[in-house]
Amino acid sequence: MRFRGSLQIKIATMKITMTKERLTRAISLTALGLILSFTVMDRLTGDSLAAPGSQEKTAEQVYKNIKSFTGLPASQLDGVMNYMSASLGVGCSYCHTDSWESDDRAAKNNARRMIEMTRAINKTNYGVEWGVVSCYTCHVGRPFPEATPGARQELWQPPPKPDPKAMAALPTIDEVLEKNIRALGGQASIDGLKTRTSRGTLTVENGIGPAVSVPMEIHQKAPNKMLFTAAYPGGAYTEGFDGSASWIADNRKKEGIAGTEPEGRTLGSEPTLTEFHAYIKLRETYPTMRLLGKEIINGREAFLIGATSKSGSRDKIYIDTETGLLIRKHTLFKTVLGMIPEVVDFSDYREVGGVRLPFKIIWSRPPFTWTRMFTEIKHNVPIDDEKFDKPASKQ
Repeated sequence: MRFRGSLQIKIATMKITMTKERLTRAISLTALGLILSFTVMDRLTGDSLAAPGSQEKTAEQVYKNIKSFTGLPASQLDGVMNYMSASLGVGCSYCHTDSWESDDRAAKNNARRMIEMTRAINKTNYGVEWGVVSCYTCHVGRPFPEATPGARQELWQPPPKPDPKAMAALPTIDEVLEKNIRALGGQASIDGLKTRTSRGTLTVENGIGPAVSVPMEIHQKAPNKMLFTAAYPGGAYTEGFDGSASWIADNRKKEGIAGTEPEGRTLGSEPTLTEFHAYIKLRETYPTMRLLGKEIINGREAFLIGATSKSGSRDKIYIDTETGLLIRKHTLFKTVLGMIPEVVDFSDYREVGGVRLPFKIIWSRPPFTWTRMFTEIKHNVPIDDEKFDKPASKQ
């Protein structure tokens, strides 16, 4: 723990002045979210949240009843809500009603007070608004902070050091990657893929109500064009990336749709989610990789690889030691408040045109989970480039 004496005194003083309502503090999340993750944002410090010269609208210009995050670029509000959700282990409805801007729940105003408290601690002790002390500092994934330390010995014991003999017994990173290529179907089969059409079901869990399942369809064309459509009861929701720019077309009826996206929101900022060969050409996706050891993932032994993508993001990827198939990608998503985990799990691999692909993909970042279950995947079906154009450009 990186607390200084003055910080401990300040926190203790503030806790004494808190009312009983402090136990109901929590977070909010103002958007239903998307199947793709957004740009990992830079750490912001100082008095201004918006980047100098930025033309992007601020949170209060896009959303209603913004009080604690005025000046924050609107595109970064989702990450802030995600971070608070993960820090307290709660969903959106902990603070919000179906009317997002409503202050009906006491937890929402309690959260505002906690935001101002941590902001004051950071500015007074560290000269920044965000990034040192946050809601996770006290909550650690619980709605109610613990005031009494645990008695378990491992809490203050150093973690075990890696076993040099076990590390020496590991294969090389090249051997692991070659096994992965063979498991997928071989380099020639992978190189022969040019397009992919996938159909199935998208199930969304958002921490508000019951999970929602809708039909989905994805069209992809190498190297990085993508069109995703989910057929909601109130209308279609579409995300596209034409190879250089991303777009969203939301034709759902707004009534009853929690967190429809603000105008101007764009996707495609995470290359590994738009690039056609992202998870079947790992050497291209991650120019730098290092084998770190082994871990158990969902009951399977897996090689743990530290990987740096072309965009500079640092991920952990896990390859099944027995099958050679990718079973997990783990990364840390950076928000103005701090880092939160983002995990993609791959399973139910089946052969499609000589290449094995996962028919089940689970993407999660607190408090959201998207499960994609494919019923049909086809390769090398002709797809015109115009299919990926933004609808307005076809007029």
